[in-house]
Amino acid sequence: QYFGTTDTYLCGLYQVEVLSLPRMMVDSVKVSENYTTTVRIPGPGIVVIKKPTLGYGAIHREQESGLELIYNLRENINHVESLYLLPGKYRITFRSKFKNSTTSTKEVRFEVKTGETITLDIQ
Repeated sequence: QYFGTTDTYLCGLYQVEVLSLPRMMVDSVKVSENYTTTVRIPGPGIVVIKKPTLGYGAIHREQESGLELIYNLRENINHVESLYLLPGKYRITFRSKFKNSTTSTKEVRFEVKTGETITLDIQ
């Protein structure tokens, strides 16, 4: 179902998966007869990633239980990649395609807030 729309469902309890980055699960959404149930989802922020060269990288969300892989950067996009991410704390790692050593890997921590744009310049 698209954001901001209404639809008809059978009565019961649902687990709702929001197709966002990162994916969001909402447990126990109760749908009752003749009642509109609203599921609130936090607004995203925008992350602009400036890469110095072609390379490999990933974005992880920091959680109490550890790191969760959210997104693999596209290795064939040279300079700028933009994403909408839900609010939270994240970590990006990146290494040039032309470097062979793990000591060449760059790591940047950042926090996304609703409605804000963050520019990450990985050098």
